[in-house]
Amino acid sequence: MNTVMTLAQQSNATVIPSQAITAGQRGSFVYVVQADSTVAPRAVVSSRSVEGQAVIDNGLKPGETVVTDGQVRLVPSAKFQIKNSLSD
Repeated sequence: MNTVMTLAQQSNATVIPSQAITAGQRGSFVYVVQADSTVAPRAVVSSRSVEGQAVIDNGLKPGETVVTDGQVRLVPSAKFQIKNSLSD
């Protein structure tokens, strides 16, 4: 028998897929897609990860798009094209 308990809830949390976070020499970061379709690295602070989703405490604003696959091939200001999105 499995039991699930909710220990806490956090309103207005910014949540992203855990695989978007990359560990770098200066800490964790994500690549954020800019308005001109280029990417920029952004330092983030995550307090926890649950079921593949990371809660971001600092570094992102709601609604920003992050790269979740292929980060190892990216460099700052690289042009980026979305191949598959959740809204498709």
